[in-house]
Amino acid sequence: MKSKINKIAQHKDTRVLLNNFFSLALLSGVNFLIPLLVLPYIIKTVGVSNYGTYAFIYSIIFYFLYISQYGFSLSAVRDIAQVRDDKEKVNIIFNRVIQAKVTIFIICTLILVIISETFIYVKNELFLLYTTYLIVFGDILNPTWLYQGMEKMKFMTIVNVVSKLTYLGLVFLFIQEKSDYIYLGLFQAFGFLISGVISFILAIKIFKLKIIKISFNEILLQMKNSFSSFVTLVMPMLYVNTSTFLLGLFGTTTQVAYFDSAYKISNGFVSLNQILTSVFYPYVNRKSNKLMIVSFLLIISGCIMSLICFLFSEWIVGYLFGDEMLNSIIALKILSFTPLLLSIRSAFGINYLLVKNKDKLYMKIAMVSSITAFIIGLFLINMYKSTGAAIVVILAQSIYSMTSMYFALKMIKNDRNG
Repeated sequence: MKSKINKIAQHKDTRVLLNNFFSLALLSGVNFLIPLLVLPYIIKTVGVSNYGTYAFIYSIIFYFLYISQYGFSLSAVRDIAQVRDDKEKVNIIFNRVIQAKVTIFIICTLILVIISETFIYVKNELFLLYTTYLIVFGDILNPTWLYQGMEKMKFMTIVNVVSKLTYLGLVFLFIQEKSDYIYLGLFQAFGFLISGVISFILAIKIFKLKIIKISFNEILLQMKNSFSSFVTLVMPMLYVNTSTFLLGLFGTTTQVAYFDSAYKISNGFVSLNQILTSVFYPYVNRKSNKLMIVSFLLIISGCIMSLICFLFSEWIVGYLFGDEMLNSIIALKILSFTPLLLSIRSAFGINYLLVKNKDKLYMKIAMVSSITAFIIGLFLINMYKSTGAAIVVILAQSIYSMTSMYFALKMIKNDRNG
């Protein structure tokens, strides 16, 4: 038995998975702890309303962040994983993706300028808007998808941890009074820029890449091939990010703060699932026979995280934020189902349907669930504010996850019968 365990542990794939798991565990641990450390301080220092203003502006920038990513965190990871031993092909994919993202960034910048000159509320927060937008540029420089596809996540982790800690330090050093909320976006962007620049330079050196000229037709081809992944990733934003945006329109910045803080806490509990998904996605692209084992691990982890979040939601809010944020408890209890639902979606959607190249099916599932939730959200958020926003998120995630599971299990059954 002992020799069998040693043999498994010494296997190359096992070592790679373990190295990637512990690297991402460190990163996710930092991502989980930083909101717990920094959010209470920010809310107490700048006030609930000012934090809500920042969250509203960030919800606008988040649209551009997702658009600029264009689904490459799925499509590019898969493409790289399948050719990772061919340096020339890896280099071509790298240049196509980077140059496609730069093209999208230029278009997004023009759109942002138009928005900033059109809407009065946004016009009053131009410094916050434009400094927060630097997050998008920092993200473009950071080839996380390359490190994932090459299964070299150790380097990505070190750089990202440093950038997160930089953000933490800047907040505690310079956010001292209510009016300092305007610098929150700048400090977060600074962390993204550090991470992006260092990750980009390291990628060039570690993987021996070269910047080459890519024709516009090749850039369009890369975007066309990634379109399904783009829709798959951008559609859920309609029920998460738009919930924050609509809450800012229909409610107050205080209610935005209630929902945003609850969502950030619940999202912290998704970290274990994100680790496993990031580790296993490139792996199952190479070893499709391991899909069911991976699915089981993902769902068990999601169930445990949801249970912990639900049971301790009152204590978490009370301990972290105090009495002024107690109204976010109901939203957090509702959102505590997020880890379980996302684990089901990861297991049967990302790690099954996408691995089986069912991109268009998964895209349609994303569109139906997101648009349905968005339409319902127009009424629920207007009536029930932060609680309504939380219900919309869970409703969309339920449709998304259960539909993905239905089609995946149907495919598995057909394969077995066939």
